[in-house]
Amino acid sequence: MPPSSLLITVGSTLFPALTDPLLSPSFLSSLSGLGVGRVVVQYGGAELPAEFLNALQAQPPSPSPSPSPCHNEEQRQGVDAQGKGKGKIGDVQVEVMRYTDDFEGLVDSVEAVISHAGSGSILTTLRSRPPKPLLIVPNTGLMDNHQVELAEALGRDGFCAVAAVSELQEQIPLFLQRTDALKTFPERNTHAFSNVVDEVMGFV
Repeated sequence: MPPSSLLITVGSTLFPALTDPLLSPSFLSSLSGLGVGRVVVQYGGAELPAEFLNALQAQPPSPSPSPSPCHNEEQRQGVDAQGKGKGKIGDVQVEVMRYTDDFEGLVDSVEAVISHAGSGSILTTLRSRPPKPLLIVPNTGLMDNHQVELAEALGRDGFCAVAAVSELQEQIPLFLQRTDALKTFPERNTHAFSNVVDEVMGFV
């Protein structure tokens, strides 16, 4: 079955070319038709698009799950001063945050991941159990990086899907519908990932 929850992550980087189009209200609303009901976006140092903020804040407030006589105020939707917030866009529950101290826990809380090509984010996702389908989007705007080579090497081995920023609108629906086609990263082979990195870097 297609995943019902999705994490979009850029780690500690700035990658608005990835996060901005995926935070558009039209795209987020379209995910419900693919079976996705929850999206978490860890967007780093970028600014949230005004269109997204306006759509999120325009949603009616949701009642507090356990109101008390002393605290009967409603939970407001929107984003706080630290860049963290939640709300609904269409039928999709959306959570945003700049950074997290528990990336592994964040990965564990969803069923699929769309990530920049940082090795830490990739390795954490590939080693998660149960396995989480991974779509890697390299940031080709970085200078002297091996993100494209690393992503393509893992993609060739069948451990993940890979897409360019320009292909996201077409590739994400395909990724969500074909997650079963991806291989599970070897759980106990601690050298598998480092071997791929060594190959990309030209060490072997």
